[in-house]
Amino acid sequence: MKKHLTVLLVLVLLVVFPISAFASSKVDTMEGLMPPKGTTVVDSNNLDNETAMRVIDGDLNTQWGPTSDFFSGSLEITFPQALTLKFVQVAGNASPMDNVTYQIFAYKNGTWEAISKKEERWVSDNATDPISVTPGNYEKIKITVNGYSSWVAIKEITFGYELNEVPDPEKPQKPDPTPTNGDRALLVVTMTTGLEKEFDLSMDEVNAFIAWYENKQAGSGTASYAINKHNNNKGPFSARKDYVIFDKILTFEVNEYTTK
Repeated sequence: MKKHLTVLLVLVLLVVFPISAFASSKVDTMEGLMPPKGTTVVDSNNLDNETAMRVIDGDLNTQWGPTSDFFSGSLEITFPQALTLKFVQVAGNASPMDNVTYQIFAYKNGTWEAISKKEERWVSDNATDPISVTPGNYEKIKITVNGYSSWVAIKEITFGYELNEVPDPEKPQKPDPTPTNGDRALLVVTMTTGLEKEFDLSMDEVNAFIAWYENKQAGSGTASYAINKHNNNKGPFSARKDYVIFDKILTFEVNEYTTK
């Protein structure tokens, strides 16, 4: 009998733990995903408040609440790598139940910048509707909550995001092929507003734009880049340039073609 119990226990350990290790990153009744492993959460007003991590534990039965002011507070969330974030969803608590205001900020260049409007949500037992944010790559965000005359808490936070792939430094990178003379491309830049800008450029100009963008993403370079409009120069001007702002670029694509 004892031998059978031992075998059964071993089987349970082998089966249950791997399943737990790869458990779904979804939280019941919520639309977003749990953040990547290594994400940290701190109470902005009480850095020693370890309960802040409860908001990403996947358990709707645990919660965090402000300690210095029971009616309002904020959480700072740091991801292990930049996420392409589209929305944030909060499962909250309020006593008495009432409308609660949330707002999302991103940490950029040493300051907090709002990436969402102040959104009012009726807090009940269900998760509130997702809060849209300005699409972009974020490593650190802050969520503020204000219940005004209601005591507030946050049970869980999920995120609408895509992981930005980090290149493996040990894996050799394939060098880009050197463009042949005369090759051109249509550079299509999509702004965070949804506006698309299209430029007919030489590959040298496209490569210069890509080099500026990658350098700026790495933390160096100018905040804007001037793109020559060439044949789109209409009017009595010797030249026309379109200045694109790094923080306003959502994505861009390069459509190569040859003039031969």
